[in-house]
Amino acid sequence: MISKTVLVLAAASSVAIFQASASAQSRGVFTNYPDSQLLSTSFIDRGVASTNGNAVELLNEMPQGAVAGLGDNGTACRIHSMLMVLQDEEASTQEQWRLMARPRDMTTGGPDTSNVVFQTGALSTPPGLTGGQAWIFTVTFNTPATVPCDTWFYGVALNAAPLWPGGSDGLSMHMAHYTMGTLGAHPRATAPNLGWSNDASATTVSSHDYVWAVTLNPDAPSMQVGAIDPGSARVSASTGHPDTSFGVAGFFPDVSGAPRSDGIATRIYDAGNPGAVTGVLFSLGPNAVGAAIPGVTGRVYIDFATLLGFAGSAIPNSAPEEAIRTFLPANSLPATLAGNSVWFQGVVLTASNTVELTNAVAVNF
Repeated sequence: MISKTVLVLAAASSVAIFQASASAQSRGVFTNYPDSQLLSTSFIDRGVASTNGNAVELLNEMPQGAVAGLGDNGTACRIHSMLMVLQDEEASTQEQWRLMARPRDMTTGGPDTSNVVFQTGALSTPPGLTGGQAWIFTVTFNTPATVPCDTWFYGVALNAAPLWPGGSDGLSMHMAHYTMGTLGAHPRATAPNLGWSNDASATTVSSHDYVWAVTLNPDAPSMQVGAIDPGSARVSASTGHPDTSFGVAGFFPDVSGAPRSDGIATRIYDAGNPGAVTGVLFSLGPNAVGAAIPGVTGRVYIDFATLLGFAGSAIPNSAPEEAIRTFLPANSLPATLAGNSVWFQGVVLTASNTVELTNAVAVNF
């Protein structure tokens, strides 16, 4: 990482940049970031290319064995759009970049740099600006992208930046560090690295203890879990929950009691159904494959044999359309849970009395 200033995002800097929207809308939000609005940024970075300005891919990992069925429509898993935060040190020279998604290399555990799940052509930063600028880019696919229902890698590919980092120009991405910075991610100390970068010039693939500011937006509701630590303010206060860190901390909370014992919160995001009633299912394990239920949109990805549930809260009528509820408060989970997992999956009852399922996620204690 480098010490360049993280620029503040203005409301007017949200830019739609990839063709016309498909008929469906982006409803869910899924991210490794601590919050769905990508506000809890620690620094900016170019990963392994931070010191040489090479072209680079910046990818988040959909962790293996921790997510299933994001964007599941009953037959396939699909992503409708993506949102990311990029920063240019000198906006008068337009920079090019593109979306990049790769499968997992089952040998190395990292991204498979020989194959792609999808990628776009070249995209550009907006013209007519000067000085340093940070943008929220929203990229909407004409046809939703079909993706693996379990583990893969997603993010951006940045062109080379010859003046980076010593000069005054170049494109980078906002990121949330696990421990450094005022704001950022807040997982347990033993959490695996979920941020990756691939230096295209040197073919160097590295993992990082930080995650990139990018979301996946399916045209279906989404589910994530967060870690509650009342002693932490790592998440932006603008979210309304500075002590609750979603993303990587939700996958890997700390219940050790030393230094903390996190609580657990659930978040169901559904921009298509304001006011909808939600519920949460949880289980001691995943289902081997997604199981269809007649009359229900989506598939069940958690174990039926140990299935339990509780009521969620209603989807808010204004953005962000996320129903957050405390499942268990801080200091209520025993340290003996370490090494175990619990799976969660959300249910949305719409105003028209249809039932839809979110993706499933695992909390790995």
